[in-house]
Amino acid sequence: MATYVPPGGRLVQEDASGERDGGGVLTKPGEASLHRTFAVADADAALAATAGAARHAGWALDTPVAGLGVSGRKPGMTFTVSLPPGGGSPRVTVSLTHRRG
Repeated sequence: MATYVPPGGRLVQEDASGERDGGGVLTKPGEASLHRTFAVADADAALAATAGAARHAGWALDTPVAGLGVSGRKPGMTFTVSLPPGGGSPRVTVSLTHRRG
């Protein structure tokens, strides 16, 4: 899912961060994350295609929330596909988070 592009999607933003050590007695390690936002012609169709690709890749998906998105998980990882709130130009964001332990 880290390299997936929805049908007709154009990457417009990408943010990534690696895992970080806690560095102190009371600080927890940070999780690694990747967020990729795509401009699409039809957000609902792109959301459905992206969820289907995730399911095909072995992700366990939760029930989609109409107009918002869908989440899923694999051991140690979470996945979210979301639509922008309040309309605007159609976009789909794919977010991956890796949790240690």
